[in-house]
Amino acid sequence: MYIKFVKCSHLRNAYLVIDDGYFSADSSWLTSRFKDFKGDASLPDGFFKRVRGITTTYGLMKLGKNGEVLSPLSPLEGTYRQLAEVTVFNHLIKSTLYPPQDIDFFDACYMLRVIYSSKNLNSSHDYYLFTMNGDAYMQNGKDGLISP
Repeated sequence: MYIKFVKCSHLRNAYLVIDDGYFSADSSWLTSRFKDFKGDASLPDGFFKRVRGITTTYGLMKLGKNGEVLSPLSPLEGTYRQLAEVTVFNHLIKSTLYPPQDIDFFDACYMLRVIYSSKNLNSSHDYYLFTMNGDAYMQNGKDGLISP
């Protein structure tokens, strides 16, 4: 069993994922509990009610100079999907962040696209993975902050 938090701001919600089961908390609970979260906030009523109809899809493409697609978007499954989930989660919890980079400047980088689907609505989030000076970084969107 694994436990992790994934925040989906486009749905104004957060989901606790336990073995691919999604459980929710409303935005008022998040605002009041996570502002000064110390790890002992109580769960809201209904938190363990299973959220149905949410799916997450991960895809990866290699980009070249000026955002040229070098290899098409491909859905990730199995171990690759798990690696994508952990990579996005680790990026979201980083406390060391740096200013965004111009993705189109790199000769090559990767774009990891995460698509959240709920009730016939899709929301996609792009994360760019690249190396600078021998270190690997991840950037949330073209204008988002980067983390090592």
